[in-house]
Amino acid sequence: MLGCCGVPAEWAGDDEKHDEEISRIKTDWEKLGRPILILACPTCRNNFRKYLPEIKTVFLYDMMADWTKSEKIKHDLGKDKVFSIFDPCATNKNDGVRDSIRQICENLGIDVEPMPLQERRTNCCSYGGHGSIADPEFADSVAQKRIEESENPYITYCINCRDAFLERGKETIHILDICFGITPKLSTASKRRENRIDMKERILKEVYGEEVEKKDDPDCEIKLIISDELKKKISDQHLLEHDIINVVAFCERTQRTIYDTEKDTYSGYRKIGRMTHWAEYKKTSEPGVFELVNAYCHRMEIELELIWNGEKIDTDLQ
Repeated sequence: MLGCCGVPAEWAGDDEKHDEEISRIKTDWEKLGRPILILACPTCRNNFRKYLPEIKTVFLYDMMADWTKSEKIKHDLGKDKVFSIFDPCATNKNDGVRDSIRQICENLGIDVEPMPLQERRTNCCSYGGHGSIADPEFADSVAQKRIEESENPYITYCINCRDAFLERGKETIHILDICFGITPKLSTASKRRENRIDMKERILKEVYGEEVEKKDDPDCEIKLIISDELKKKISDQHLLEHDIINVVAFCERTQRTIYDTEKDTYSGYRKIGRMTHWAEYKKTSEPGVFELVNAYCHRMEIELELIWNGEKIDTDLQ
């Protein structure tokens, strides 16, 4: 089942959206014949227990604790390296999975040193509750506190914990990275979305034999050159590169831009969903290729949007 358990909507206080997700999961589960669900996220498990207690679940890592006893798994972590396990905050009531993770590490021959605070009670890595959206500086201070709890590199089993620490230079690896020999690396919000789309398309094709029909988007048929620094800024602001491409393409198609003669840049905006996205960019010598200079968004709506340069665009506008 590909989708969200709904907890981000609950964090945001959007009960209607959360109820919609819970209803969707229950309907899909019933269509599948009410199977046992294997979960890999502690927060998902808590949400299921609270809102979908009729669905029987098992934890992936409980199963892996038994599997790794007999399965020989090699890793490149080093023989003399000592790690500490950082438990996600959602595992406070899931002591079983905490034990399973430690069992997996023991089975793999990984030297683990307990973290005094984490062994008694778990604390948030900074991701939960949309803290980085509401107050990025506070979220950063929370992550730094967690990092300073141990000098050892961390092993975690929550991808958000892993990325929160990796982003701030803390050596951290996910338990699945270890088992599958994957080198942990940071991604962006856009790349993660692309990966989810790719995963869905591959599952549909390889498991169900279905080809995904891709629809042409006339407002995205351009190429945008974005520096690594700007990609990080866009990701930190929870913007998608796809949306910024959409803005630039829209500005070029409608010629609704402001030209800065000193910087030789064009600026424009487009409302996507509830957010108004802005882009500043330069034209290149290659047709259809633009260089992004800056991008940001506001939760706002521009009045008289349907009038541009004094020209009535919507004939129904009074």
